[in-house]
Amino acid sequence: MTNFVYLHIKATDSLAEDFGDYKGKRDFIEKIDKSFEPLSSLKDVIIMITGDHTTSCELKDHTEDPVPFLISGSDKDNVSKFGESYCKSGVGLVRGLKFIDRVLSSSKEKTNV
Repeated sequence: MTNFVYLHIKATDSLAEDFGDYKGKRDFIEKIDKSFEPLSSLKDVIIMITGDHTTSCELKDHTEDPVPFLISGSDKDNVSKFGESYCKSGVGLVRGLKFIDRVLSSSKEKTNV
């Protein structure tokens, strides 16, 4: 059996969509990043970080732009930081419907299930 925890953090979307607050959104993302640091040393754990859509601070609305994602413990690539510009050189585009397949296959590879 695989344990799965889903955590949705709405604040970044709200800061962009409701207030157009770029600095607030950036600062909140950095706060989230720091809170995940202790999890990086856990063994046999897959951590997936992504968004459900992009939200432009300038437009104060959702956009059609690709959403960056990180899957720890997965196939390695040359990406050293998580962000839109960094992730462009990673594993490439994964369509939304195939994303969970990618996560589950990473889980099986890591735990040898």
